[in-house]
Amino acid sequence: MKILDLLYIICAAVVLLSLAWHTEALAQEHARPGDPGAGVLSHPMPMHNGAGVTPYGDFCPRCSNYGVGQHPVSHKVASEALGEYFHAKGLTVKNVHGRGRFLKADIYKDGRLVDRILFDRRTGRIRSIL
Repeated sequence: MKILDLLYIICAAVVLLSLAWHTEALAQEHARPGDPGAGVLSHPMPMHNGAGVTPYGDFCPRCSNYGVGQHPVSHKVASEALGEYFHAKGLTVKNVHGRGRFLKADIYKDGRLVDRILFDRRTGRIRSIL
């Protein structure tokens, strides 16, 4: 009986953490710059020491909202989407590589490496890994 209770507690914790994370992601997605709790992604991108370009992650506009993608986009389409996304921020994408669901890419500004990202080809999630 104690093992079953422990499993219920673990499942409840996972569900609550998932809901909290999803709620925060939605709040950041719909916030305007300057709103209290708007989050890092709603403000212009700061370039500071080692924090990365997308320290808390972002989503590729071609892939819509998080989790929408049913099938991973091709390596070529993913590379083009990353190029467009970071070009709009004044950055350059180089060294895009990877197999399977994820791609790694280096992000440069004025010839200087500023971030290394991981791109999920199924969901469009962009995450800093530098």
